[in-house]
Amino acid sequence: MKAERLLTSVFKLIVRFAPKTARRDFGVDARATYIAACERAFQSRGWPGLVRCALAEWADVIRAVLTVRLETRPRAHIASPRIWGVRLWRDVRLAARSLRTGGLTTLTAALTLAIGIGTTAAIFSVLDSILWRQVPFRDPSSIVELANFNVAQKMTYGGFRRELILEWRKQTDLFPSLEAFEHASFVFTGDRGTQMIPGAVITPELFRMLGVAPATGRPFGPVDGRGGTAQIAIVSTEFAREFLGGAGPAIGRELTLDGRRYGVVGVMPATFRFPSGLEQIWTPFDIDRPPTEVPQPRGMTAVARLASGMRRDDAERQVRARGEGLNVAAGGRQGTTAALMGTGGVDEASERSLQVLTGAVCFLFLIVCANVANITLSRSSARARDLATCSALGAAPADLGRLALFEQGLLAAGGVIGGAVLAWAGVAAAAVMLPEAMTSNTLNVIDLDSRTLLFLMAGGVVAALLSGLAPAFVATRTSVVSILNSGGRAGSSTAANRFRTALAIVEVSVSVLLLVGSALMTRTFLHRALEDPGFDTANLVSLRVGFPGRYGDLASRDRAALDLVARLQGTGGASSTVGGLPSDTGLLSFGQFEVDSRLGVRTEPLPVPVHEVPPDYFDVVGLRLVRGRAFTAADESPVVVNERFAKKFFPEGDALGHRYRVGDGVWRTIVGIVADTSAATAGGDRRIEAFYPLGAVSDAYRPTLRSSSVVDFRTFLIRAPQGRAAIPALTAVVQAFDPSLVVWKSAMVEDILAEAIARPRAIFLLMSVFAGIGLLLSTAGLYTVLSHLVSQRRREFGVRLALGASASQVRRSVLARGLAIALAGVTLGLIGTVSLAGTMRALLYEMSPIDPASIAGATLLVGLTALFACWWPARSAGRVDPSELLRAD
Repeated sequence: MKAERLLTSVFKLIVRFAPKTARRDFGVDARATYIAACERAFQSRGWPGLVRCALAEWADVIRAVLTVRLETRPRAHIASPRIWGVRLWRDVRLAARSLRTGGLTTLTAALTLAIGIGTTAAIFSVLDSILWRQVPFRDPSSIVELANFNVAQKMTYGGFRRELILEWRKQTDLFPSLEAFEHASFVFTGDRGTQMIPGAVITPELFRMLGVAPATGRPFGPVDGRGGTAQIAIVSTEFAREFLGGAGPAIGRELTLDGRRYGVVGVMPATFRFPSGLEQIWTPFDIDRPPTEVPQPRGMTAVARLASGMRRDDAERQVRARGEGLNVAAGGRQGTTAALMGTGGVDEASERSLQVLTGAVCFLFLIVCANVANITLSRSSARARDLATCSALGAAPADLGRLALFEQGLLAAGGVIGGAVLAWAGVAAAAVMLPEAMTSNTLNVIDLDSRTLLFLMAGGVVAALLSGLAPAFVATRTSVVSILNSGGRAGSSTAANRFRTALAIVEVSVSVLLLVGSALMTRTFLHRALEDPGFDTANLVSLRVGFPGRYGDLASRDRAALDLVARLQGTGGASSTVGGLPSDTGLLSFGQFEVDSRLGVRTEPLPVPVHEVPPDYFDVVGLRLVRGRAFTAADESPVVVNERFAKKFFPEGDALGHRYRVGDGVWRTIVGIVADTSAATAGGDRRIEAFYPLGAVSDAYRPTLRSSSVVDFRTFLIRAPQGRAAIPALTAVVQAFDPSLVVWKSAMVEDILAEAIARPRAIFLLMSVFAGIGLLLSTAGLYTVLSHLVSQRRREFGVRLALGASASQVRRSVLARGLAIALAGVTLGLIGTVSLAGTMRALLYEMSPIDPASIAGATLLVGLTALFACWWPARSAGRVDPSELLRAD
């Protein structure tokens, strides 16, 4: 009793130094907490423990009195920057000390935030480079490209003739400067032999108009690209490093391109990408005074800069209005005008894929924040007594909330540092994982730039707020009386329990969304990967061969192709043919189709892939004839079509023996019908297609890779028993047949088909990673909620067991609570899945976004993991020993 009176007297003496208006804050609750702490120290450690505890408590009370005294000073002093700096530093030190005592819990929360922030920042960097960031040129918003626009067919296509570009250059009120380029593929002859190098032919002032310049050397000048000055080149940093020994030694070197000598005058910066990310060589072409010693471009793309103050929509209307007249003046036909387009960009499928990834990573970020908030709430419950002591010693609710936010801010700062490392690794991995089809057309380099670093810091702020608001709110509701009434045991408020339960439901629901999306992409990828392509790909080699300009007419190229087939035949036991892969876009027959069973009725203009093949093509490729036969030399205008072609144009019966024509062309007789094949493209669609005898197509559009010397490409297919090992020998046969032929691509057909599904494979892998992380975090969140519930209700469980309840009943009650949370999360997740189904539709292949198998699989997986997360806390609840709880009391 004497000790208690002494302790009470000292407490009252210290409190007297507090301002009179604040003394009520050091009332009965604070004094009772102070006396209880000292008594426990005396009971456990005797007089030394009492002295040590009393001194620590006196120091805390003195600190609290000084804090109150400081806060009640005149406002002029409080508002001084020095005082605010002292406060800020005090709060930061207290938050850091609190986190340090958290140990493994703090480390887990920081690592979780690092994963969320780093992953989100890496995806942001990719999206920013491909979709959002402006092109890296001077005044990029005023740069536009012009394209042809067919008014009747409402179709946009590229390729301006030289005369049309000259007409558009006269429209200086719209475009003060207008330049042009054409994609090219140069045949480069170097120490490693002959290679195809992608590049572009450009007008000399194009780089100046864009506002870019070589890193080394000089740009093209106004007189470059004319007769006598056309054979100079600017190369990329990558080309200079790989073939010329670096940027410095490259200047002044000579290159052999298309059999002619070109001098290198400049090396572009490593970050330069134009017209896409593939070009490595640029040569000049003066449209006003075109040189005669180099091949003329076949169709150029006009790039212009809008006049100052000209709005894009106004320019679009003017271009549409003037385009047809300018096209006619340049020698073109009526009905074709022009349209404005942006520079760079990706195709619609790639853009949709990236948008889905954006949503997925945002959901993952939400799970991360919810998980960290859950961890923090559980830790706050364990520290409830400390918070109550602070409150009893004068800390206002706002002080406790601010401390919680500071703790989350420091956690987020650690997450930003770790996230920066993960983001750097993620960007490097994305550059490797994402297929070329998704990244080649962007004009920005995918890297960790200043915008991404700003996003990292913003992500840290958002993470601190999202994960800190709930703990801060709970901290402001700390009740001193309820903590004292709990007998010193760690407790938790109803608000905290509700927050934790709500956060667990959010985590489970978002995990369901991610898992369903991952399951859909997995099924799409497996469907594409395991799908029968419709022909035999085993040991099938593809050689894409370029024919130079000396094979000027189509007939000479056809004859040379058949002669080369004969040379390839029998190489190592191989069988060979020419004609390209089935469903590959080679030739396009475009026009209105008319069939003999409906004379005079014509379809809308349709593009149909066609192939020119020899009669043995179907046997070599392994393309199965469903009905009919292959054509022979005796047939007159024969054609073999696939099943989809037959069903589309002859829905009323068998197409075999019927005839059709395109426009006013010749009537072609269907002599055979082959099985459908999957396209060797990213879409993988099974399309209508037709196979004509070699040399029988004169009206088809021939999309070939533009080159200064190559006028046509043919794809040779060889069934080689040695497989991949036969490629060098087959390439040697081509070179021996004619050294001027260029083997542009040589690959196994299996690899070509695998490359075609690179986009769904990349999305599948990333979605699987996100879904796996989300499922792991949601499981941890559910486990945390139930473990804390068990720790709170241990006394209740002990009493129930003492009164005769079985351990299985206790376990069932905990399991029921956990599974109810999981069921609520799954229900919300399924509702979200149905709501967001439309965003996935364009990425799926021959399946619905509301796929029962994917939804059932995701639900089952979440259910099993939830059961696992619930079992261990339930098992712990069933093992509560009532006697130990009674002895502890």
